[in-house]
Amino acid sequence: MTDDLPSDEQLLALLEAADVQSHLAAGASDTDGLAVQYRIEPGDRQWWWSTRKGSPSTGIGRLDDPDVVVTCDPATARGLLDGTLEVSRAFLLGRLRVDGELGLALPQAAAHRPAATPPGRRG
Repeated sequence: MTDDLPSDEQLLALLEAADVQSHLAAGASDTDGLAVQYRIEPGDRQWWWSTRKGSPSTGIGRLDDPDVVVTCDPATARGLLDGTLEVSRAFLLGRLRVDGELGLALPQAAAHRPAATPPGRRG
């Protein structure tokens, strides 16, 4: 079921939202040189965040040689991006599969908090 699959435009809007950028920056403070690839299945939509160039950056598509690959369904991806679902909660509920250096991504996951106003719901 790919009805909840965000389009590239929706992913980009969510990634560029101030709330998303602030929680990525907070989580990245202790993760210099980390790159995380997120994969949505089914649908194979992907996005990433990285601190490899000294400051947090995000993008849509495939990242070369990520340290961690996080795989989730479309509804989980939307919740992670719009701030309605914490990474740690999604992981504990079995809604994320993590491959790679999990320990490197823990500071970012711990810093993720739901946005006060989800960017996709602003009016």
